[in-house]
Amino acid sequence: MPVRHQVARFLVVGALVYLIDVSILWFCVERVGLRISVGTTIAYAVAFVVNFSLGRQWVFPSKGRAHQQLVRFLVLVAVNYVFTLIGVIALTNAGVGLIVAKTSVVIVAAITNFFVGRHWVYV
Repeated sequence: MPVRHQVARFLVVGALVYLIDVSILWFCVERVGLRISVGTTIAYAVAFVVNFSLGRQWVFPSKGRAHQQLVRFLVLVAVNYVFTLIGVIALTNAGVGLIVAKTSVVIVAAITNFFVGRHWVYV
């Protein structure tokens, strides 16, 4: 599949996962009153399932071993989780709004995630 098609699909999936992630984060923090770290964790867990499934089936169609890809994706998610948690907390502590902070961190992570997904996770 041409790279431009993968980029387009990556952006569609990314937008969907972003909406799921941010909606759950907002609900957990603003409506339920959970701490940002707890809300981020819950949102990440839900978005994880959608992201891996669509990434493997639609963005980077792969006939590779799902177990190996899942392990690699988990490594990527772990790194992203720490980066997201630190970034969102740091930005909100600096006075940036929750959704702006989350969006800023997601944009930075997405650029790296495309290349890591294409060349390492879904091979």
